[in-house]
Amino acid sequence: MRSTLKILSLIILVLAFASQAKINAAETADFSVEVLEIKDLGISANDDSKSIIEVRWHVNPALVANVASFNLVLSVTYADGTTTYIKRQTDGKSLSMRVEVSSVNISKGKSAAFIKKLNATVTAVIPEKQF
Repeated sequence: MRSTLKILSLIILVLAFASQAKINAAETADFSVEVLEIKDLGISANDDSKSIIEVRWHVNPALVANVASFNLVLSVTYADGTTTYIKRQTDGKSLSMRVEVSSVNISKGKSAAFIKKLNATVTAVIPEKQF
């Protein structure tokens, strides 16, 4: 009887923990950052070998107050297949960022390659005390 009670208690404890984990996962899963636009704004006024890329994103308005900052990872793929990753961080109030990247990739023994594809990922940084 006593061992059955211990096993039953253990099962209840595991189920309660699993239920709480699902609730926490649901709270954070709803907090998504959607990239709206990645736009090449043209050549930089400061350095004509660089292009200005603007990334805009959207966050659920009900949760935007909890964001401490945003992390941006911009991947730039050139015509020769080379991909460069640029990482930047901005405050939690910004919903866009401009980044300067090389307009042309020059590799030894290859011809110059222009930007072919842009991709961006934005993640929100939320202090642990929020959840």
